[in-house]
Amino acid sequence: MDIRLTTLSRGRAGQVLRSEQLISAQEITIGRGQANSIVLADPAVAQFHARLQLGAGFLLVATLLGGGSAASTAGNERRVLAAGSMLGIGPYRLSINARTGAVWQITIERTEVASSPTSASAKSASAAHGEAVSGASPLAASLKVTRSLREVAWSKRTLAWLGLVITLAAFVLLPVLNATKPEVREFARGWTVTPDMSWNVGPLATSHSALEKNCHSCHKVPFQAVRNQECNECHTKIGGHGGAVIGASISKSVGGSKVFNDSTCSGCHTDHRGPRGNVLRDEALCSDCHGKVGDEIGKLRLAKVVDFKTHPVFRPLKLSADGSTLARVPIADKAVTVQASNLRFPHETHLSAKGIRSPQGRTQLSCPSCHEAQDRGANFAPVTMAKHCASCHSLEFEPAVSSRQLPHAKPEEVVRTLNEFYSGIVLNNIATDVRPPSDLLRILPGKMPSESERINALQAAQRRAAFVAKEAIEQRICITCHEIDRHTAQNKSVTWTVAPIGVQHSWYPLARFSHGKHQTSACTECHGATTSKTANDLLIPNAATCQKCHASAAGEVGKIATTCASCHGFHQPSTPEMKPLVADSLRPALSRVDNAPHGETLMKLSQFAREGGVAGKVHP
Repeated sequence: MDIRLTTLSRGRAGQVLRSEQLISAQEITIGRGQANSIVLADPAVAQFHARLQLGAGFLLVATLLGGGSAASTAGNERRVLAAGSMLGIGPYRLSINARTGAVWQITIERTEVASSPTSASAKSASAAHGEAVSGASPLAASLKVTRSLREVAWSKRTLAWLGLVITLAAFVLLPVLNATKPEVREFARGWTVTPDMSWNVGPLATSHSALEKNCHSCHKVPFQAVRNQECNECHTKIGGHGGAVIGASISKSVGGSKVFNDSTCSGCHTDHRGPRGNVLRDEALCSDCHGKVGDEIGKLRLAKVVDFKTHPVFRPLKLSADGSTLARVPIADKAVTVQASNLRFPHETHLSAKGIRSPQGRTQLSCPSCHEAQDRGANFAPVTMAKHCASCHSLEFEPAVSSRQLPHAKPEEVVRTLNEFYSGIVLNNIATDVRPPSDLLRILPGKMPSESERINALQAAQRRAAFVAKEAIEQRICITCHEIDRHTAQNKSVTWTVAPIGVQHSWYPLARFSHGKHQTSACTECHGATTSKTANDLLIPNAATCQKCHASAAGEVGKIATTCASCHGFHQPSTPEMKPLVADSLRPALSRVDNAPHGETLMKLSQFAREGGVAGKVHP
């Protein structure tokens, strides 16, 4: 049996909506259940409400299922339908149109609103007698059940537009007003979620976490990258990396552009990448430029560096013997890396496995016996005579007379101390701990000496002081550790000059290295102190020594991945702040120093030499 079913419905504006479908089956079932051939979704319609079949002579026979079950025919009403007949099923009306060949034309239309379960039985009873049900009770209207957006007050299109407007207002309009209108920003400051937080692309760095709800602190110009001046408001002392100092010197090698002069802070430090995401440690950040030295950029005074595995030889800043010049020298060249320490100190003797003689007997020394780490291993406390040397190297000048010691000072102060000591003895001003030498002339106790006797006594004291001073300085005490120059005047008076200590305490002032992180290794694994016979040996390890444990950023099995930022800082305090387009005229005149970007540090090292008593200046 074939039925062409035409369904009529009403749109929101009241227009008639029409749809057609062709149903082919031995029998057509009608009801609320989804298993029916024709589904009428209304509580007034039973699960299986009616069945359409062909009778004799191709007549259409409708069986109204009184029990609501297609499996039972007891109590059911059969009705023969002809063209023009109507059949009411709940709120629906079926109209039987003329038959076209073997195809029946049926139109179904909803004639009233959906009914409540309370009135469903009454409608079913009316439908069982083939009556068209009309009108709905007030109760049925109040219990209306909506099953599609078409039946609610808002259409899908209206809801979509409403959602779009709300989204644009909350996530576009309000953040824009917050960024451009101070009064809006002030009004929303106390909100738990401020308007601009909807544009936050990720958590801020730990140091910037206090600005989480105050985006305007950095983003003062809407829709532009953070400018340097916003960064400089807090980071007032951040220097550049060469910047205006080296920019012009290599501009010809890079097509006329100045290195770093047009850089911005946000070009390297992009925030919203997590607690530590704004500090870049990538090796490529440095090797992109330093790996091109000698090629695109030109050689200059820099060596080509790609990674730590191929790091060139270390070049510490070396101070000349007289403190007049500073230069970076490769430590592989022993002829130039021997320091003029002006000390007589063999590490080999003091670190002997047999120990060293001391007043307490044989004493085993180690590197920490003299070199005490401070600042978590970044620096070492100065080695002093009183703390580190006096326990073995006594400054007693005449042990048989007194246990007093000479001051660790300049020769003229030593001579003055000796004159005062022996003058007191000859004038009978003797301390209780002093045993006067028998060969030294003294004025008898209780006797008032004449002027000539007093002068003779003091001259004897001076001769004894000069003798002891010569012995102490030239032969027994000072000469043990220091380089001594003797000067004899025309009147045969003798003076001495002690060469100033020329040991530097900062060889790599612009690099970071912590001995505290290397405590698992013995000092002698890196520093060859056990074989050093002179204090002039520069015991700084070369790159090859470090490469035994440290590899490049790519890493190697059993080695520590090391990037440029592991040892070198990008910002240098000796360079100007990172500001765009610095004029050449503003560049500091540091060209007289061997390493211009490090000029301030080199000047400080030169000052260190001058404070040690050596006059001089930094030579071109």
